[in-house]
Amino acid sequence: MLQFFNQDCSQINESWLLKQNLNAILGIRVVLLVVVHTIWWFQIYNGHYNFLFLLTNLKFLTIWGLNLLHFYLIFAVADMIYYKAKKVKFQLFWKLEHFIFQFGFSTSLTILILFWGCVYPSLTNKYTDDSWMMFVNVCYHGIIFIIYYIEFAINNIIFRRKQFILTALGCILYLVVNIIVTFTYGRVYPLITWVNTVSYLYVLAAFIITLFHFCLAMVLYNKFKLPTVSMSFDHLSIPGSVIQLTNKDLPSDNELIKNQSTF
Repeated sequence: MLQFFNQDCSQINESWLLKQNLNAILGIRVVLLVVVHTIWWFQIYNGHYNFLFLLTNLKFLTIWGLNLLHFYLIFAVADMIYYKAKKVKFQLFWKLEHFIFQFGFSTSLTILILFWGCVYPSLTNKYTDDSWMMFVNVCYHGIIFIIYYIEFAINNIIFRRKQFILTALGCILYLVVNIIVTFTYGRVYPLITWVNTVSYLYVLAAFIITLFHFCLAMVLYNKFKLPTVSMSFDHLSIPGSVIQLTNKDLPSDNELIKNQSTF
């Protein structure tokens, strides 16, 4: 499945915005990880502490987005610490990290719009009048969205058309979970019953928003990030040639080391 990333290379330790300032990149990610980890623990409290919520809350797409961001930042921070210590990129999980971020980022706008526009108006007073629950909802459906964009603003992770297939498969997997939970234990969301036309319209709207957000990431990457990434490698272009290398053409670290060793 992760062959969709074969033409890319690990870009967890790179930033088009902060260049090669690894300490600044790592520092920002550590702060983001602390914030997300704190929000992640909010799941266990709903009037009383219950660690079972860590499992039962997996029926919500919101929690999928939260967990994906949480794991992405854990992997990214570990990746950067390894890189700073060994001066070699950690090759084991980078494709998974790219996919996790793509899926989480793409669905973050869906979660934001559908919760505040559709789910929140249907909630009972228990969730709308309680200050703690309101704070949690703002964190889940606001702060997490902002953190996704902060990370997107500094990283070099590429969004390619063919990679949306993986995001679509992730969405389908969630829908399967939602259907199973709905018919086994009850509706996950009040408006999605899977037995009326309105339910399928909401699902279609969610898919369209996710696709739009993925495409928006591609446009933003090509407009703002790619020129800066390409400029960093202008010295690798052929003198006098109009051909410029883009990020997909760049050799990997291992290839550069191998080429240097032949001279």
